[in-house]
Amino acid sequence: MPDWRIKAVLHRVIEWMPFEKDINYALQRFVTKSLVTKKGKIKDKIDQCERHIESFLENRGVGSVDELDNQSLQALEIGTGWYPVIPIILSLRGFSKIYTYDISSLRRPILFKEMCVLLIEIIEENSVALKMPADSESKILLIKKYLNGGLE
Repeated sequence: MPDWRIKAVLHRVIEWMPFEKDINYALQRFVTKSLVTKKGKIKDKIDQCERHIESFLENRGVGSVDELDNQSLQALEIGTGWYPVIPIILSLRGFSKIYTYDISSLRRPILFKEMCVLLIEIIEENSVALKMPADSESKILLIKKYLNGGLE
């Protein structure tokens, strides 16, 4: 039986169990290891977000986010998943409101924290081309404060 069929059957069984979200999380995190936070995965999400922003700017006929009134910059992400990288990057890029939606909330504090650590490392290494406005530094400081236990 192909892997996808086994996974589909397993998900059907799990969805009938109590604590199905916790079981799904544990299987993905510790058995299949598909939830291991990796720098490459975060960089891919950043690149994906940058492509979305570039398309948005091109359709608006402007060269940068700075040319727009950031109060009108709003975004919707559908299917945020385990790692909300795109909403955070949109905020760092100057979007004033970001709405995220997922059929099932997959948020986990440990995954969020791991993602933030890698995100800060990536930004500080300049290993991706982020075109952040000057006020993004205060948002980066907020993330660092959260990582140091200053925010809950």
